Amino acid sequence: MTDFNAASPLTMASLNVETLMVAAVQATGLEDFGERNFVEGLTILLEDLRESAGLSETGIGATFQDIVRLLSNRLVFVRDSKAHPEMFDDPIVKPIIITGLPRTGTSKLQRMMSADPGVQRLEVWRILFPSPLPGSEGMTPDPRIGLALQYEQLLATHFPKVMARHAMEAMEPDEEWFIMEMTFQSTFSSMKTHAPKHRAYIEKHGQRSSYAHVYKMLQYLQWQDGGARGRPWILKSPAHIGEFENLLLAFPDATVVHCHRDPAKSVTSFASLLECNREIYCSHTDTVQLGSDFNEFFGAATDNNLAFRATHGESHIVDVYYDDIRDHGIDVIAQIYARAGRELTPAARKAFADYEARRPQSHFGTYDYTMERFGLSKEKIHQRFAGYIKRFPRVLAG
Repeated sequence: MTDFNAASPLTMASLNVETLMVAAVQATGLEDFGERNFVEGLTILLEDLRESAGLSETGIGATFQDIVRLLSNRLVFVRDSKAHPEMFDDPIVKPIIITGLPRTGTSKLQRMMSADPGVQRLEVWRILFPSPLPGSEGMTPDPRIGLALQYEQLLATHFPKVMARHAMEAMEPDEEWFIMEMTFQSTFSSMKTHAPKHRAYIEKHGQRSSYAHVYKMLQYLQWQDGGARGRPWILKSPAHIGEFENLLLAFPDATVVHCHRDPAKSVTSFASLLECNREIYCSHTDTVQLGSDFNEFFGAATDNNLAFRATHGESHIVDVYYDDIRDHGIDVIAQIYARAGRELTPAARKAFADYEARRPQSHFGTYDYTMERFGLSKEKIHQRFAGYIKRFPRVLAG
């Protein structure tokens, strides 16, 4: 568990594969990591963390604890999956998966839809700790919830700018990207800090195995919750925008919701979020490099998205817009449910309205940012996203 209060006794040399794996073994009392296909990605990531990330003293300790948490989750998952292979007999059926450029209303839409009592929720406490804590069997409440509540409070107290931009609330849903991080073969790991070698590794290696991992982890989570029982998962991550092929290979019966907004607003807002996140780990962030990096990253991902649509069609995809999510969220959900073949019940409508009432926009505070801080301009971003804007011209109106 990351403790932002504690000065780290660790050094950069602590960030090596052997030390981290030994720490996870000591934390869990387990030794079987299963397939070692995660080691290469972890090794490359650690090289970046030591050489390129500019970790602060606190960042070294936080990173060490983050990686030990991920490895500990893997150890317990391997133990449970071998002891209970029946968990993999219960498939993931007809999930609704929300994506789009960052800051396009994806979080609000996921959290509203997850209020429906007839769906499966992916709360923060479950993505941080998908595996039960060692020795916690039968404990009520689940101690993972308490740890996630501590994490939420630490962010709110020490990094309120992060919470204002993207609230990580223990009992609210968030992104499966955090589960993909367990593979060390997803782009999420190379966003938390500057990690160019790991980014290049992912671009070469691809993320298919990360999506297969998410499928198994969702089976694991629904097994812990007594099975799917006809309840679809409501998932969400901007990471999927350029990965529709891998996403639909893993979840072929998914309804994919693509949220749209002016990329000049999306990219700059995301850069602002990442700058605040990196303050947790890094002593300095080159904001111009950050802006250029993610203008290109999401520009390329959007190009991949458009190419997939042209080749494979759009039968799985529901296109929705930020301003409609903001102003008419329930109507947007009705459109999605109709495509997914789900009934919009009175109980679900009430749950959606209740969520909007208790979580208005800017619930955790307002914030601002400028494109210039990240070396960006509306013209530069629109030029990179010209094909996307041509395909979805309405984004310039919202």
